[in-house]
Amino acid sequence: MEVLGDATADIPLTDVEFECGRKAFLPTKARLATGMTKAEFSNTFTILLDKICAWEKGIEEPSIVERAYLSLIRRHPQQLIDMLSK
Repeated sequence: MEVLGDATADIPLTDVEFECGRKAFLPTKARLATGMTKAEFSNTFTILLDKICAWEKGIEEPSIVERAYLSLIRRHPQQLIDMLSK
């Protein structure tokens, strides 16, 4: 979200900042597709809250299996919530 009058808004990202943002894209999009907080997402999909926070900050990157799970959550959030609640 751009803040009006922010003097740093047009400064390009460093390579490190860009890479952290790229890594955080899928986990964040998956969570936002559910409309859940990080804690709710963690409880619903049985993913450690610390792991979600690390992914979204770009500190850690999800494994290939975790990326597949996050992709499913992003594409079919309600179906997975229904399946997991049974």
